[in-house]
Amino acid sequence: MIKPRLEVLFKDNMLLVVNKIPGMLSQAGSHSVRRYCTSDESIDNVFQRLSIENYLEDLKYDYDVLPKPLHRLDYNTSGCLMLGRTSRAAKQFSSALANNRVTKEYWGLVSNLDKVYENEGTITHPIALSSSGRPYLGGEQKAHTRWQILRHDPITRTGLCRFIIQTGRKHQIRLHASEALKLPIIGDALYGEGKQSDVLYLHARSLEFERFYKSSSGKAYKSQVKVEAPVPREWTKKMLECKFDDFVDNNSLKGFGLS
Repeated sequence: MIKPRLEVLFKDNMLLVVNKIPGMLSQAGSHSVRRYCTSDESIDNVFQRLSIENYLEDLKYDYDVLPKPLHRLDYNTSGCLMLGRTSRAAKQFSSALANNRVTKEYWGLVSNLDKVYENEGTITHPIALSSSGRPYLGGEQKAHTRWQILRHDPITRTGLCRFIIQTGRKHQIRLHASEALKLPIIGDALYGEGKQSDVLYLHARSLEFERFYKSSSGKAYKSQVKVEAPVPREWTKKMLECKFDDFVDNNSLKGFGLS
């Protein structure tokens, strides 16, 4: 089996950031992969086909231990995924993620956008889990999402939105976009009008965080790091359909394999 290429966006002695492929499990368990099995396929085969775990040996480089994903991205969400290269890094940056010291920016293509009355805002609707584990608006678990409309096409009623989350609830952006903004992510089979096989147009565009390094003289200094992930190739066609040509023309936004 030939594995799709996994692009490494950032690497230092503690961290890796990769550009997760849509259709890859970032944290897999047998309960997570069972629904993606075909009738003649075992769970082990699905792990090989779909899981980030199939790439960890390649991402080890010269270290003795495998890197560990520090957060999760939904199966069909692409973009920046951070991995810790050591147990110390995993502890330190898991804490940074939990305490909002890492800025997580997502892009989403949304539907049903007729008119733009507000270009940006903040959603603070709490998110709870039902007994079956499905998220819904309610409960006492805080969920904080900043949003901004970057582009709007009135003909297709499509918008390109930026989302910055300060909490990490399950399906937070998808649920806030669909239920609070009434602008579901295109291709969302759970909260929108998409089908299970559709592309989900939600992309983890960037991660921004602090790192501390030592200069050649041994002096410690702080560096603000921002890692950006190019969008998948499916986005290019969709954005051209929506007349978002200026975004496509920006080289940093082109998809995998595009020059």
